Amino acid sequence: ADRQDDEAASAILSIWGIARSLSLWNENLTGSLPDTDRTDEADTYVLAMSYDQRRQQSLGNGRFGIATLDDGGNWVNAVDRNHGGEKRYVQGPWREGYALGTYGVDPSRKTAWAVVNHEGDFVVRRGIGLTPGHNR
Repeated sequence: ADRQDDEAASAILSIWGIARSLSLWNENLTGSLPDTDRTDEADTYVLAMSYDQRRQQSLGNGRFGIATLDDGGNWVNAVDRNHGGEKRYVQGPWREGYALGTYGVDPSRKTAWAVVNHEGDFVVRRGIGLTPGHNR
């Protein structure tokens, strides 16, 4: 989808269908098991998105990068929605071995990246380090 506000530096990317939800279905896959909640948890993967460099700012402080929507409809850092992991900012390219929760920006490639394990809507934007409510 197109950018929705002045803080966005990319289009919105929707990722769905990767959640570990088959375990919530009965053995015939014809219906949900009783008393089970759906989850958006997925296998761990690296999401990388290009961005418009004219909209970048605050690279060194971790407030520019990939965001996703929280339950209140606010754009928050994509790693804040992970199931586990530890939040850690790195300026530069993604490298093999970065753990769940690591995120960063590679200005030489104009790419933001994050190690995540969930589905959702994602966008590269400014202000991801701010408190919820300021990121709408």
